[in-house]
This record gives sequence, C-alpha cells and structure tokens, in this order.
Amino acid sequence: MVSGVAEVKRFRALIQDTNATMGITVETPAAALQIVPLLDEVDFVEIGLNDLTQYTLAWDRDVPHLERLPTRRIAEPVQELIQKVTESCTRAAVTYTLGLDLKPSPDLAKLLLSMGVRSISCAPQLVPRWRHLFDG
Repeated sequence: MVSGVAEVKRFRALIQDTNATMGITVETPAAALQIVPLLDEVDFVEIGLNDLTQYTLAWDRDVPHLERLPTRRIAEPVQELIQKVTESCTRAAVTYTLGLDLKPSPDLAKLLLSMGVRSISCAPQLVPRWRHLFDG
C-alpha cells in the first residue's frame, strides 16, 4: 500500500542492482491523487478497489454497508480516482489493472470500460464471465 513517491524511491533504491520490475498497488486516495509522479518510478500499477473504497469513504469494510461498497456499482468518488489513475497510466504508457471481487454484470462492465479499465484481476471463477463481458 503506497501513499507517496518517497516510499517508492526508497524501495527502488533497495532493489536497484536487480533486473526486477516494480509495481505499486494504488489503494489509498493519496496514491491515486499522486499517480503522475509515481508513474515515473514504477513499471506497472494495480488499483485495489476494496481498499481504495474503504480509505476514500473512511469506513470499516467489516461493517456491511451497501451504499459505501455496493455490489453492482462503484461509489462515485472512487470512480473519479480510478479514472484519474487509468487516464494517467494510459498517457504514460504504464500497464495497469483493476483488482476487484465484484460479481460480473453488464452494467458494471460498461461502467468499468467508461472509466478506462481494460484489464482486471479477479477470482478465477469470475474470469470467464468478466472476459465475456469485456470482449462481447
């Protein structure tokens, strides 16, 4: 979980003698808002939907709350952060994906595509349905 460029630079310095690629998981509003300078330091990005939602809406995800983490949509402030990250990654030609565990639906797929999401990471049992929705 990253919240600033200095953290990434410190870690990159630790692995500088390797040929390793380095990525970040954007799970905090701070990371989403600072995505442009972060992209100068990384090779890929994963957006963590659950934590990004939790930290954006200041809510304990162990407490069920359908308005804050709905099962069929993404809360509007979180949508804005995701779109900022996807647009920035696209401009910088940095690979990105959205990690999510929401059940696939045509409306949600349409929403994700409208936010610039072209790649997702999800539970194996959800892959065929998401693939169908994204390809169809």
